[in-house]
Amino acid sequence: VVPLRLARAWTLAGRGDAAGAVELCLESAEGALPCDVPFLLHDVVRLGRADLVSARLAALDVAGPLVALFARHAAARDGAELDAVSEGFERLGLLLYAAEAAARAAARYRESGLARGARAAQTRAWRLAHRCQGARTLALMDLDVPSLTPRQREIAVLAAQGLTNREIAARLVVSVRTVANTLYAVYDKTGVNDRAALAALLNRPAG
Repeated sequence: VVPLRLARAWTLAGRGDAAGAVELCLESAEGALPCDVPFLLHDVVRLGRADLVSARLAALDVAGPLVALFARHAAARDGAELDAVSEGFERLGLLLYAAEAAARAAARYRESGLARGARAAQTRAWRLAHRCQGARTLALMDLDVPSLTPRQREIAVLAAQGLTNREIAARLVVSVRTVANTLYAVYDKTGVNDRAALAALLNRPAG
């Protein structure tokens, strides 16, 4: 029953009714088994209403690192705290939760005027979300592909067309090492690791 209720809640959120999704999670938590309650309450956090469940998550008498991380997520108030929560989720293999926390961290950094922190968190969020097969939850709706510098984009486009590093170097009159280092930075920033994936990212057929 709980999985069906969660699916319904996230369907409501996807349709723009976040308030309805939050209400359904809270109602479901009232009669749920103790093992399900942390997940229902944490979904309220994921839906942007940590204020409604922070105290309840902190008071849960459930051992284990995951529930403790749920409570920490609910209590996080700034970008650095959310970054730490994101790293915790990633260590547990929960990439979607990690991506969402990083996206929220980026928003908090922006609110605080910390542009560099916001860029780093947004890049991290995008890279994690990219590993979640295109998931687009509420926290990830406004997540953009990390921006590339003009030189990074120029080299990325040529690589996506199928040119080798040596061919790109000859065309742009730069060293092969420069091309390799730039591509490494592009892969690191976007989360892809080969030319075919880069072509898909840039919506260009690989040569």
